[in-house]
Amino acid sequence: MRTFNNILVTGRAGFIGSNFIRVLLNNSEFKGRIINLDKLTYAGNAASLNDVAAAYQDRYIFKQGDIWDADFVAPLFNDYEIDAVCHLAAESHVDRSIEGPEAFIKTNVNGTFTLLDAARKAWADNFEEGLRKTVRWYLENREWIENIQSGEYRGCIGELEACSSNKSEGFMTRAVSGAHDQPELDG
Repeated sequence: MRTFNNILVTGRAGFIGSNFIRVLLNNSEFKGRIINLDKLTYAGNAASLNDVAAAYQDRYIFKQGDIWDADFVAPLFNDYEIDAVCHLAAESHVDRSIEGPEAFIKTNVNGTFTLLDAARKAWADNFEEGLRKTVRWYLENREWIENIQSGEYRGCIGELEACSSNKSEGFMTRAVSGAHDQPELDG
């Protein structure tokens, strides 16, 4: 199993981000650092990780900024030698998406693109040659994806082969359809 030393976690102040960081840092098997990027918007609690920041001063670094700001995001990958990203930042309040959809596009679409682009540029020369030759796309559970394609969600995912371009090699991504939609996600 690969060991990650410097994980960039987007989102801090929200419920999922703050709990993910807390669990990871409290896990005795994780010895690395978390570099945490959050804009600190209306949706979160800025104090949610103050105790963690105090307890893990050498392993927890907070950076306030916006994920769509490429000039801010890109240097983080080199400055902190980021070797993994857990992207949890998002605009998620439906009422706000109706009143101001541009903020959702800026954060959820453009922000995700900015993170992927920064990772692609930072990691372009670091993939092992053997991995480059053998791995085009990583799917943890092909059977689950095939069940979705043939079931009521048919057409939502599209052709998986379109994702197997050599441009995407080395990037593991995972899409989850929603809580309790699939029995295998219920733990």
